[in-house]
Amino acid sequence: MPLTRGEQETVILFDNDSDEARIYTASPQMMKKLESFKKIIQIATE
Repeated sequence: MPLTRGEQETVILFDNDSDEARIYTASPQMMKKLESFKKIIQIATE
């Protein structure tokens, strides 16, 4: 059974020992947004 919109959570985890964050999502819309952000971030860091 597919998840409802309310069940499609996005979790962002920050670690005090690292400068990275981990993002977990079950939302297809958020996955698309994160993919576009990933492209922007890669361009900015090159």
